[in-house]
Amino acid sequence: MQTEEYARAVFRMWRPLLDGEAIEQGVSARMERQKLFGRRPAPLLSLVIDEHVLRRPLGGREVWRGELEQLLLYGHQRNVATLIMPMEREEHAGLAGPFTLIHSKNQRRMAHMEVRDVSALYAEPKKVSPLEATYGALRADALTGGRLPHGGPRPVGRVRADGRARLR
Repeated sequence: MQTEEYARAVFRMWRPLLDGEAIEQGVSARMERQKLFGRRPAPLLSLVIDEHVLRRPLGGREVWRGELEQLLLYGHQRNVATLIMPMEREEHAGLAGPFTLIHSKNQRRMAHMEVRDVSALYAEPKKVSPLEATYGALRADALTGGRLPHGGPRPVGRVRADGRARLR
């Protein structure tokens, strides 16, 4: 769900430093995967995003703002459900790192993990099932801890009538 600029900023910050070619390969792979969002019928997406990701101006304020706007736009689509894991939560099930669960049209269950310089797609139930359990726990953690300070969720913005995001 990252913008190209935000993805590039993420790869530029990896340590040890990646060379320019590796950065562009990583960005290109992420942008290619986003083509799934344009499929019809649209895939159903359910996301849990750690609040710190929304608050850290990675790549600078302009890049960060573009990322927030993109997340807001995606989040207003009917096929996307987004939960925020609040920073006040002292622990949660996803601390081992990000992953993506995929259920294909033919009901094949897969998981994709991208950590450092390793990108892996798993289809074996012994690899996928524990990640499905982790995702269930993450959703529960986000739902039960989904209140932010000062009494309730804070909106980050809204989608205007012209389809553009407006941050608050």
